[in-house]
Amino acid sequence: MDELTNFLKQQQNIYQQDNTFDIHICNPLHASNPLIGNISNFNIEESKFFSIIKDYRNYKLNYSQGKMYQDLNNICITSCNRYNNINSYILLDRKDIDYNNQKILVNNKKYTELDLFSNKKHYVIEDNYEVLTVHINDNLKIYFEIIGTSHQMKIQLSLEKGIPNTYFEEYVNEINNIISSISSHV
Repeated sequence: MDELTNFLKQQQNIYQQDNTFDIHICNPLHASNPLIGNISNFNIEESKFFSIIKDYRNYKLNYSQGKMYQDLNNICITSCNRYNNINSYILLDRKDIDYNNQKILVNNKKYTELDLFSNKKHYVIEDNYEVLTVHINDNLKIYFEIIGTSHQMKIQLSLEKGIPNTYFEEYVNEINNIISSISSHV
């Protein structure tokens, strides 16, 4: 918990702006092969994925399905309700953390909304997309994503510049509860 807290505080100090942290729950690949390096597998076992979702039935939920297109750092997510979400991001920093025996990858990204997305014949990622969003509060959300056949889970934390320490500690405690809940599922 201390390593995550220190990283988040360090990022707030380095980048004097509103920061968006994507905390991916992942399985390490490097344990079996040292040549792979620090690459992580975001795919969660399907039965574990759906059993974790059941814990969040009492929260505000949002479901969407459609297609996901990614061209380098530009992402377009289309939805069946004709809503398109087009973003570009800059990866400011990242860190792999072993958090209470759960591997997580924390990315600090700066997102920018785009009006247009490039048309191409082939994209880096072009796959079916489903997402169930759990709204813990306005700044803390959990995304249960199915991209193609991959089941992924990410916690997104938006921290305002100069956030009071009281709120910061509440967010960190809530993230700790979420990750502890995930670790308890087998």
